[in-house]
Amino acid sequence: MSKKFFLALLLLTWLTVIGYYMLPLKKPINYHPYIQDQSILATQQFCSGSCADVLIKQSKVLISDSLRRIYPKLRSDIANLKGETPFKQKHGRLMYSYDFILFGKFVGVDTTLQEGIVPVYYVKEWYPTQYIARFWQLKGVGEVIYLALLYLGLPLILYFSLKLKKSLSDPKV
Repeated sequence: MSKKFFLALLLLTWLTVIGYYMLPLKKPINYHPYIQDQSILATQQFCSGSCADVLIKQSKVLISDSLRRIYPKLRSDIANLKGETPFKQKHGRLMYSYDFILFGKFVGVDTTLQEGIVPVYYVKEWYPTQYIARFWQLKGVGEVIYLALLYLGLPLILYFSLKLKKSLSDPKV
């Protein structure tokens, strides 16, 4: 009885851990061709600090007239980010290739080596445009442990449960 209980507890624990990391990191926003007011559709640029943080694919947020007067050639297709940005949090590597809807406003300017003066967008809230599993927030050892549990855990649990079932059904001499 104790072997059965231990095996059931092990299976339940395995299902809980695997299931938790399959849940979405954050519920995706309903993505439509027209994004909501006060938001931008952006994706991260990969140029290691020498360029703006994001490439703006679509925007419903206007750069203020005061910034436009001071910087008439200020680009609106790129921006540096401040606040609650998904790109500067401790998430895994592959998450950064997704598009995100960022809610906030333009608050100032910053400079980059590649583009010069770029607007700064303060992010109040963000949502992915598609499903991103919590698994992608794992790094290093956590990632290896999860993958080992995913690919080795169930076969081992099934093996031991079949072995336990066989030992319980064998007639004892």
